[in-house]
Amino acid sequence: MDKALDRIFDPLRKKYVKLTPEEAVRQLFIRFLVGQRNFPESHMASEYVMDLNGMQRRADIVVFNRELKPVLIVECKAQSVRLDDPAVARQVFEQALHYHSSIGAKVIVITNATVTFAISLHGDGTFTMLKDIPSYEDLH
Repeated sequence: MDKALDRIFDPLRKKYVKLTPEEAVRQLFIRFLVGQRNFPESHMASEYVMDLNGMQRRADIVVFNRELKPVLIVECKAQSVRLDDPAVARQVFEQALHYHSSIGAKVIVITNATVTFAISLHGDGTFTMLKDIPSYEDLH
């Protein structure tokens, strides 16, 4: 296999990375956020490392506001992961909520590039399902 075909450029990490099914979804979603929602690449990170109960974890995509505080967390899954199954979607949301407990954010998104869900988190522990991904400006 041609080595160039199994790698994709990640504009956030500024390097070529292995093209896995999950990485393909991550890169598609990065392009969506930048191209369709006007998110600045300079305020985004992929594979963002955080400490969670003494263990290092990586969030797929984290978006920061102008004050560099996290405002959006995206958990990407391969297209084969059935996010249209409520039990699977709940499990993925719970994973993202663990990341939220470490870094905080206003919005959590889960996606497999076919199915995407977003929730807005409120200070009282409740949340609202969103019909669409907010623009970058709406996250401030």
